[in-house]
Amino acid sequence: MLRFCLRVVGFVLILATALLVRLLAPTLRLDGQRLARVLWCRGCLALLNVRVGRAGLAAPGGPTLFVANHVSWLDILVLGGQIDGVFVAKSEVAGWPLFGSLARLARTIFIERHWRAARAQCRLLAGKLRGRDDLILFPEGTSSAGRDVLPFKTSLFAAAAPEPFGAGAQVQPVTLAYLGLSAGGTACPERYAWHGDQLFLPHLCQVLADRGCRVELVFHPPCRVADLQGRKAAATAAHRVIAAELTKRRAEAPVGAAQGVAPPLAGEPAAG
Repeated sequence: MLRFCLRVVGFVLILATALLVRLLAPTLRLDGQRLARVLWCRGCLALLNVRVGRAGLAAPGGPTLFVANHVSWLDILVLGGQIDGVFVAKSEVAGWPLFGSLARLARTIFIERHWRAARAQCRLLAGKLRGRDDLILFPEGTSSAGRDVLPFKTSLFAAAAPEPFGAGAQVQPVTLAYLGLSAGGTACPERYAWHGDQLFLPHLCQVLADRGCRVELVFHPPCRVADLQGRKAAATAAHRVIAAELTKRRAEAPVGAAQGVAPPLAGEPAAG
């Protein structure tokens, strides 16, 4: 309970500081939006004791469409603290109390996820890519339990294609693997995944009260939609790479973390 209360206060302080930075940065000729986002994302991760390990680098020479598997709302903080890109989210998020505003703080485009709107949405995203903005997309369309990668929805990959929207951007797959806890407790990803019909508030309270977790962020070599003969081939290739990396990382995780029981802390007795 003490940890929970301290973190709630910490969240408020980090948010207030991020908003203050965003307001004052223009007078100092700084990029207030970028600074506020990095401060918010990395500050919240530190507060929650979410330790991020990274392999590889975000591809230079953008624009880039980053595509990642989706496990939790924490993914936004993990990716937002590492990639200077614009998130792509479903339009419903914009109306969520508080979190719609926080999504805007993290730089988010809200789109209609309906096949009738796909062409207009691709045109919008392609315009961002042509304007040299990197985009961050969760092509599963929803979050998962973190053990496997759900099938990718392919329509928005067309935004990175040279035709018909003229972006010609590179696509970089990114794997998010929740592998274990920072110290003791029930193991990831089950405890940190937010998916299915889980209510957000109880899940948030659980994370606020927990000890923290370890996340591996893996940047894979980029490709181009044109080189892979279209959006469907690009989506298939990205899915294959991300799923294989997730399987590999989970296999290499400590046995206790992989099976749902975290290894004991030094000086603590093992469970059971």
